[in-house]
Amino acid sequence: MRTIYCFIFCLLVSVSHLYAQSVSTGISVQGIARNTDKTALVSKDLTFTFTLKDESGTTVYNETATITTDAFGVFAHTIGTGNATTGPFEDLMFHHEKLSLVISVEIDGVVTEISNSPFQYTAYAKSADNGVPTGSIMPYVGSTAPLGWVLCNGQSLSGITGSGPLVTLLGSSNVPDLRGMFLRGTGTSPVNGQSGAALGSTQDDGIETHSSLGVTNLTGSHTHNYNRLTLRNIDEEDDNHTPNVNTGARNSSGTTGGAGDHDHSVNVTYAGANETRPVNYGINYIIKL
Repeated sequence: MRTIYCFIFCLLVSVSHLYAQSVSTGISVQGIARNTDKTALVSKDLTFTFTLKDESGTTVYNETATITTDAFGVFAHTIGTGNATTGPFEDLMFHHEKLSLVISVEIDGVVTEISNSPFQYTAYAKSADNGVPTGSIMPYVGSTAPLGWVLCNGQSLSGITGSGPLVTLLGSSNVPDLRGMFLRGTGTSPVNGQSGAALGSTQDDGIETHSSLGVTNLTGSHTHNYNRLTLRNIDEEDDNHTPNVNTGARNSSGTTGGAGDHDHSVNVTYAGANETRPVNYGINYIIKL
């Protein structure tokens, strides 16, 4: 005669590593196992299979786990810590995919499906998902992007689980390459009337037109004073018409005549960096899947 068992479940869904890195990621499952006369299955080994399927019914994660009930028939397990045959669990995109959880149990060689239901949003979880929409970009002081994000380094999204909505949003299978860049709002500034880059594109560097202090323009008719040192030859006479046998020099000064309207320009080379930039701090940009 086949024995029928009754299971009462309490599923606590938590992606706990988003809040505390030291806690494992998983879905907490607790329940009570009883037979038809409501007698608890005490100290009983139960072999569970936990399967997560997407909206099309395709298995995206599967694991098995042998769980032993306690003295009251109570058992507990964290999905994501069992023996995975399809996975890994960390790649599941709960905020994008409409997943359902199927639970089967094997007792005394008999496998029974005991639960098959979709995950439901809670109000706060749904609000949190809307608060960080796909395509959000933020600075990040790590070299490896957290779950649900990817580095903005131009990498391909091909093969990355849950990247479909981002590919659709970008219109490309590659994320933006923001290495060494600053972010700027697209459109025209209401302050100075200048435009940023078009949405999803880059803008080259530039320096606003300005006057260089090293260039002097002197326009108009003007003269120049000069001071000239002249060497005297040995047979040159002095002011008294007496031959001067000693070699020497004589200073002379004067003013040039006006040369008409003209300019003088001075080209100055300035020392400095290879670019114009503010004080900055190095980070990685990450984008939400």
